[in-house]
Amino acid sequence: MKRQDDETCDIKAGPRVGSPLFLRKHGLGFSVSRKRKKAFSMVELVLCLLLWAAFAGAVLTTFLPYYMEERNRQIALREAENITRWIQRNLIKACIERRSFRIKYYSGRRDFIRILWFNPNRNETYDTRGRCWVKFDSKASITPAYTPAWHTMTPAVTFNIYTTGDKNSTERPVARITISGYCLVTLHEVQ
Repeated sequence: MKRQDDETCDIKAGPRVGSPLFLRKHGLGFSVSRKRKKAFSMVELVLCLLLWAAFAGAVLTTFLPYYMEERNRQIALREAENITRWIQRNLIKACIERRSFRIKYYSGRRDFIRILWFNPNRNETYDTRGRCWVKFDSKASITPAYTPAWHTMTPAVTFNIYTTGDKNSTERPVARITISGYCLVTLHEVQ
């Protein structure tokens, strides 16, 4: 009965668009809609971003040190190849010009190699610009000298090449450059 009274009242009052009776009659009531919203709330987006950031941080802290170590190793190996070419070029130049030179000996790790040319006296330096460390393998303080008359290096010399980082660390060398007594320059990668 109540429903008929509502309809009678609605007919007499006229259809008011905003009235609860009109809305209920046309299926537009205030009931909770069963359709779900399609957008995300701000809290859901922030939580999602935080989870992705934590995941990315975990991945980076796991793989970044290995990547950086390998990258530094490759840079030091490339620099060792450049040093080898520089030494070979100077040996050929000394042989052609019949000039002698001495490799300056420095203890500890350095970021350069220095050659002292004779007649005329002048220094020539190969600077690694911090890409690797160079260290003489010899314990003696004898400076190796090139003699053009016999095309020999006395004594033979070995340079250890290290990656950048702490100058006094106990890490193994990346490569070794050896100049034999007969001026054969070889580069060996250390595994």
